[in-house]
Amino acid sequence: MNTEVNYEISKLLKDKGFKGSTHANWWILYKDHHENYKKRLPVDESKVFFAKNSYDLDLKIQIDEEREHNVFHVLSAPTIAEVVMWLYEEHGIWISVSPVFEFNDGRKDYLTLQGYQYYITVITDNKYNQEKTHADRGYKNTPTEAYEAAIEYTLKNLL
Repeated sequence: MNTEVNYEISKLLKDKGFKGSTHANWWILYKDHHENYKKRLPVDESKVFFAKNSYDLDLKIQIDEEREHNVFHVLSAPTIAEVVMWLYEEHGIWISVSPVFEFNDGRKDYLTLQGYQYYITVITDNKYNQEKTHADRGYKNTPTEAYEAAIEYTLKNLL
């Protein structure tokens, strides 16, 4: 859950009002954006890059005191855990991810991992909101994939 969300989810979070401070961010070089910036055009997303922290950013752009302002901040990249807590604290939405196992034929004591599923619980006025609560019907390969799918579903359909 300490994995940062991807670029698409970062865009959705910004649109839905996430304002948390993060160590990781999405950036674009000044040379790749200053013309669009002057014309008030959007960022060329093909030129956006990720930096996990300020040290990582320094390494990627070889920043020094003379070129201190050679990047534009594009988006924050919170961790999955930060997003899960923001959704709960600000919107009463709790996301959980669980492994799904299936018994093997003939051996009831041996389980096979099928994948990971998410479950979204919505709490409205301190009550369980059955209408908005959502369970994943498919399997994801990793817990990270399941969390990202749950977050994306939540941002697109519940907020």
